[in-house]
Amino acid sequence: MPVQPGDTSPNSPEPSLAMSKLSALFYTVEVGDTKFTILKRYQNLKPIGSGAQGIVCAAYDTVTRQNVAIKKLSRPFQNVTHAKRAYREFKLMKLVNHKNVREHSLHFLFYSLLPYLLLVKV
Repeated sequence: MPVQPGDTSPNSPEPSLAMSKLSALFYTVEVGDTKFTILKRYQNLKPIGSGAQGIVCAAYDTVTRQNVAIKKLSRPFQNVTHAKRAYREFKLMKLVNHKNVREHSLHFLFYSLLPYLLLVKV
């Protein structure tokens, strides 16, 4: 039976094609003992801090030509408490207004179900 455009059945080749296109946008880099799977536009990751909720790295955004901070949350969905903490942190970051932070944006990259928080810094 021929596959119709837009077919999302398990036998459809489109989902795997979409995943291969998506994975072409990402790369994996190890920082310390933590693996980051991030967009290729973010380069030169260097650790700048870590804590109970995750690790923060400095990186360079090759598209905007800005230095950014990327936080990888460790086990954000381990239980309800961790999920609430992650959600609270995301909500609070939207309210950040500081002279050293020109703008910030929250990007949730659920590639391999690992969310990241991206801050664009001056």
